[in-house]
Amino acid sequence: MLEIRTFGGLHLICEGEPIEELTSKKAEALLVYLAVTGKPQAREVLADFFWDTRTQTQAMANLRTVLTLLRKQVGKYLTIGRNYVRINPDVEVWVDLDEFENKLGEARLDEAINLYKGDFLEGFHVRDSEGFEVWIRQERQYCLRRLQDGLHEWVSYHLERGSYKEGLGFAEQLMVVDPLDEEALRQLILLLALTGQKAAAVRRYEEYCQLLQTELGVKPTQETQEQYQLIQDEELENHLGRQQIVARESRQVGACPYRGLAPFREIDAAFFYGRETIAEVLFEKLEQHSPLAVIVGPSGSGNGSRSR
Repeated sequence: MLEIRTFGGLHLICEGEPIEELTSKKAEALLVYLAVTGKPQAREVLADFFWDTRTQTQAMANLRTVLTLLRKQVGKYLTIGRNYVRINPDVEVWVDLDEFENKLGEARLDEAINLYKGDFLEGFHVRDSEGFEVWIRQERQYCLRRLQDGLHEWVSYHLERGSYKEGLGFAEQLMVVDPLDEEALRQLILLLALTGQKAAAVRRYEEYCQLLQTELGVKPTQETQEQYQLIQDEELENHLGRQQIVARESRQVGACPYRGLAPFREIDAAFFYGRETIAEVLFEKLEQHSPLAVIVGPSGSGNGSRSR
């Protein structure tokens, strides 16, 4: 397996051993770009992308040199055609950025956050390749946004289950990612207050107000100010208790029987009524004539849900 780790710098590991002989930055950059994009790339496009200050002839010659170097070191992990280059789809290539996205998509937030060891390709630069440098900056910003989303969800999870101490560190991490993130500030001072650190919560709020005034010339939103006042007045726990009561009463109303455009399923049988006669006719036809019954009707008549 070829491992490509991009968070906090670049680390290339081939079949369990670090790749140390790949001395060309352009070769490393090309390998990373192919692995992260995961698509076949035209040779002409790659030449212009990595050698944008050179003539096309010079750029294509440089690309051939780099591909020769890559073929010697990681040849089986690449498919090098006459007109294109790509990662070989028939071998295993592990990229931490892909794993990061997968775990976020599966709501395995703690595992995704643990993968993030630092900024995307932190400290990695390639000279005379503005296209690649722009791409790095764009990917870095995207990864930071995804990290923020995951951290917000993870902190909210700890708030909901009452594991305030566990959530505190992740709230602090959010503020490092973006010191102006007001939602993160609210989560942080809430957790500080709930862990008995009122003075620290007040201090962090005041520091945030000063930063916000310096950077943007504005005050925190009304929601943030109200939360801060609850902490100051030591009314936070009473407020949260009232919120929990309202939420509990809302849940006691019961499930909504209207599924909108979603189909009725077997588990929704309790909500499916008023068509008993039609349903019996359909069952009879299915038993007597065919395993298939086609239901037609104008839009909105419910034929779509019943047919499922």
